[in-house]
Amino acid sequence: APLYGLAALFYIVMTLGLTRLGAMLERRVQAYQ
Repeated sequence: APLYGLAALFYIVMTLGLTRLGAMLERRVQAYQ
């Protein structure tokens, strides 16, 4: 059971990290245009 919780936490952290990274890249692209 603990492994499942750890995997879920890791998935949430990765999703939030990718969302922040995508927003940062989008802002950078808009700044160059």
